[in-house]
Amino acid sequence: MSGWTTRQRAGAAVVAVLAAAAVVAAVLDAPSVALAAVALLAAIGFAASLQLRRRIAELQQRQRALSADTTALTDLVVRGDRRAERVLAELADDRAAALDRHRELLRELADARKAEAAAVKRLSHHLVRHQRDQTREVEALLQLFQELTPRAPMPSSGHWALNPTELLQLWSVVSEARPKLVLELGSGTSSVWLGYAVERVGGRLVSVEHDAAYAEQSRAQLARHGLTGTAEVRVAPLREVQLSGETYTWYAPEAFADLSDIDLVSVDGPPGATGPQARYPAVPMLAERLSPDAVVLLDDADRDDEQEIIRRWCDLPPGLVQAPATLGHIAVLRRR
Repeated sequence: MSGWTTRQRAGAAVVAVLAAAAVVAAVLDAPSVALAAVALLAAIGFAASLQLRRRIAELQQRQRALSADTTALTDLVVRGDRRAERVLAELADDRAAALDRHRELLRELADARKAEAAAVKRLSHHLVRHQRDQTREVEALLQLFQELTPRAPMPSSGHWALNPTELLQLWSVVSEARPKLVLELGSGTSSVWLGYAVERVGGRLVSVEHDAAYAEQSRAQLARHGLTGTAEVRVAPLREVQLSGETYTWYAPEAFADLSDIDLVSVDGPPGATGPQARYPAVPMLAERLSPDAVVLLDDADRDDEQEIIRRWCDLPPGLVQAPATLGHIAVLRRR
């Protein structure tokens, strides 16, 4: 009874007293007293039974509440586990994506390094080639001025004008061929050099230019060098000409009407921008005006258009053949 409460002890004492009273009444032959004691005991038992039922109901309610709390807690734990699993899965996906991106960046870096190495190599080759070209140009210029003492400052070479190597080639061809009549298609810096070269061999230079303003500049240069007695510049507007069913934009034929026995033709015009194979008409249009030993020079012979022009020229009368390349980008063609 050490675990009972005070109320429980008091109730037990009352039941004990009533039970004893009922026993004593029965012994003393007092049935009414005994019956009253038994009835009271029954009432107390019924009340205790009700109290017990309420207590059991409370316990059951608490048990259900506890069970519900346990279920809710379990659900919460399960949801937490699932959420944790989702978070872990997302972290794993993020890590995989980060690894993929890292690998991609490494590949891009490797490709960039390869591209950089290739660019450096190309630049190195370009610089070496440029330095080599510059050396050749300086050498050519030195050779030219060993051959010539100009009477005025020479116009600049390069860019649109001929380079020193090409000017040296012009000078060399004129010195070798010793032409009496030279026709230049497209005037400029080369007109002054050709003027000096032709003057040296006792020849004559006719330079044809489609741009009147540029022709005037060329005339001024020739006058400055005292070459007007040897060289002249004619303006020939560009017109459409028909050759073998094809249309080209070329110099007005009237500019050549008085020329014959042309010993050397230097083709540096019209500009390539006037149309495909813009310089092709030179040979077919001038074929009847060339001397038997005529030489034809074509600038920019390294370009695809000019390569095709050379091939077509060699298939035409008067039967030209290309000489081996020597200096610059000028092709030299002679009659067979």
